[in-house]
Amino acid sequence: MYDIIVIGSGPGGYVAAIRASQLGKRVAIVEKADLGGVCLNWGCIPTKALLKSAQVYTYCRNAAHYGVELEGEVKPDFEKIVARSRHCGFCEQSAAYFGDYEQGRSFPDEEEQYRRNKGLWSYSRGG
Repeated sequence: MYDIIVIGSGPGGYVAAIRASQLGKRVAIVEKADLGGVCLNWGCIPTKALLKSAQVYTYCRNAAHYGVELEGEVKPDFEKIVARSRHCGFCEQSAAYFGDYEQGRSFPDEEEQYRRNKGLWSYSRGG
């Protein structure tokens, strides 16, 4: 039995769930896709990781301007840049945390979920 059920685990949903649990409520999150929503998994956070890689590349290309000498050619490795953007922040943490469920294994029962999360939230995948 839950005090609050949050529909959607994007930036608003998971923050609301965390705050409610901090206030002593038992909270469930219902999410039809990946925990964290679009912003944390494909939009805002991964995009910022891509922008950071572009910034680092620009710094390296203009190193002399900063008084730094680099030898050799600075080349972006787009495969690694994209891979890094997909393994950042909350997306990486939630993927590791909920990995058993995402890989088709049975998700822990409610008691195990509560123990794992220290009462923070339970995660259900909606349809």
